[in-house]
Amino acid sequence: MDEFKAKVFELITLSGTAKSMVYEALDVAKDSKEEAFALLKEADELLKQAHRVQSNFLGDQLMESTTLLMVHAQDHMMHASEVRSLAEAILNLI
Repeated sequence: MDEFKAKVFELITLSGTAKSMVYEALDVAKDSKEEAFALLKEADELLKQAHRVQSNFLGDQLMESTTLLMVHAQDHMMHASEVRSLAEAILNLI
């Protein structure tokens, strides 16, 4: 696998794992709001890592052309970030 594809899959993996943690946080919130916020914090760390990978695409000029795979990776990251923000808003309401 070339470097570009490896980085794209890393972005997808980090973003997908962060999104899963956010949903887990919402699930455990009914029993422990503290644990829910701890999971959101873990998701934040993964999203920071994903953002660094994304930034490196531009900095290293790895992305010479837009591919469907890269668009898919960007979509995963955007969705994970939005779900994370929404989860915090919901947790602050309960």
